[in-house]
Amino acid sequence: MCEWGIEASQVKLAKPRPDGRTHAPVDPCIADIVQALNDAGLQTLASCCGHGKVNGRISLEDGRDLVLMSFDEAQALSATDERLSDYDVREIINTPGCDKTLREFGLNLLSVRRKYRLAMRSA
Repeated sequence: MCEWGIEASQVKLAKPRPDGRTHAPVDPCIADIVQALNDAGLQTLASCCGHGKVNGRISLEDGRDLVLMSFDEAQALSATDERLSDYDVREIINTPGCDKTLREFGLNLLSVRRKYRLAMRSA
């Protein structure tokens, strides 16, 4: 990471912001990554290196957030990633007081899984 407190670098954006700005200030230690994303046409909205306290992140216009972490952190995260079974999803969405958005997401997830299984059986 960078030495925190260094003056921000200016990155050219993929397209001008509504206020007309064509450049944005970015932490210098992640400026190359942010610039590469914008050069590839992926408009960035915000970014922070984490300043040695948390993982950095880059927010994209399409709603995605990219989390910046070391290779070892990513490997450890993958190793502990536990997928929810269909049973777990049903338990969550049938819990009293379950948020409507979460319930819809769970039902969509189950539907996609069912369609995938059917497609795999036909193949």
